[in-house]
Amino acid sequence: GMPSCPIKETLLDRKKEALPSAGDAPDMLIVEFGVFRGHTADFLLSTFPNLYYIGVDIWDGDYSGRGSMSDMIMRNESHDAPMIEAQCVMHRFWPRGRLLRMDSVQAASLLRSFLPDGAVSMVYEDSSKTFSEVSSSLRLIDPKLASSGM
Repeated sequence: GMPSCPIKETLLDRKKEALPSAGDAPDMLIVEFGVFRGHTADFLLSTFPNLYYIGVDIWDGDYSGRGSMSDMIMRNESHDAPMIEAQCVMHRFWPRGRLLRMDSVQAASLLRSFLPDGAVSMVYEDSSKTFSEVSSSLRLIDPKLASSGM
């Protein structure tokens, strides 16, 4: 059934909530564009205790190409189920896991506005499959990537 957890505080509305303390870059920060259910976040946050994670997804209900629509129909899930599942993952790892509900370009622009240069250890782009959106978001966040980042 539907996971139940207090999820309200895991979805970000304001940029100042995105990091544990403003202006403080964590040891390891990963930004993932395309969170879906949060399985990658769950693995990363479980495996690396010093890792901070910012996940970005629009969760617009169009999950075609994710190979999961039939799975959602079989489970009688609402179109919000993937977002709720991701929020529950973030709740378990709070405050190291945060979510932004917006498209990759909007999020990259927002993160660029307040993250220190070099703060991001890794960017994982798995959202839009369009070249223009992927290249735009990666270009925007590039200055925030550490010199040793990927």
